[in-house]
Amino acid sequence: MVQFAWSRPGTAQDSVRNDTAVVISRNALANGHLVESSALIRSQTQPGVFWTLNDSGNPAELFAIDTAGHDLGVFRVEGAENRDWESLGYARCGSRMCLYIGDTGDNRSRYPAVEIYRVPEPVIRPGETGHAVRANGKITITYPDGPRDVEAMFVSPASDIYLISKGRTGGVRLYMIRATTWTSPMAGTVAQFVETLPIPAGRGGRYQVTDASLAADGIHVAIRTYAFIYFFQLAAHHLTAESSRPTCDAQMDVQGEGIAWLADGTLATTSERVAVLGKTISVVRCSIGVRGQ
Repeated sequence: MVQFAWSRPGTAQDSVRNDTAVVISRNALANGHLVESSALIRSQTQPGVFWTLNDSGNPAELFAIDTAGHDLGVFRVEGAENRDWESLGYARCGSRMCLYIGDTGDNRSRYPAVEIYRVPEPVIRPGETGHAVRANGKITITYPDGPRDVEAMFVSPASDIYLISKGRTGGVRLYMIRATTWTSPMAGTVAQFVETLPIPAGRGGRYQVTDASLAADGIHVAIRTYAFIYFFQLAAHHLTAESSRPTCDAQMDVQGEGIAWLADGTLATTSERVAVLGKTISVVRCSIGVRGQ
């Protein structure tokens, strides 16, 4: 059993570190084509399987991996284009579980619209290296306050989509797209601005948001920046800060990008390849964030 040991909610998070991530394991990502792992999702139907992707300019592919870094298969996504894939979500769509792919990266905040694809989760079969899967839906979205660089996304059990801006300008902003958007498609959907999150903005790259993960309980959210992991609770479409400070100093990865909850309350993280430094997947524990029993 895992109990979440959270601090008093409702206070702003600032830049004072109060915990350090303990690295339980770190392994190289074996697939040579996976060089820019920019998001991470744990499968809830296939034990030990994680999904990730490459970001801008790479083929439209999903990579299946495990925490040992093994290559479990590469799946080409037909009917999709990777302009700047940066985020992944996971939720039910119809009778199946689906991966939500956020083509939401926008380093210069210049794209008038971005896209989110929805793909039924591929099944990993022993001996297969992968095959093609087809996106079964796409929505085009704009933001009410102009273009935003967004690298973090999660999807609630009700299939509402939450997008978190990187925070280069205008603070770290939370947006929502309701699940009904998929059943009532329009030419374009305006994401709903929810709130500005209490993550420091304008203090350099260490605080820029690179990924987010919703725990299987549908409540606890981990948001990753290049240097820290912040913890929140999701309720009534809002995120409430769990601590008055960054919960976890996560500077164990160079160019750290992806984050995903494991079933025991630990976290898996991925890093991109930088210069001569290899790309990795790590399992870490933030002692102030979770307590396992």
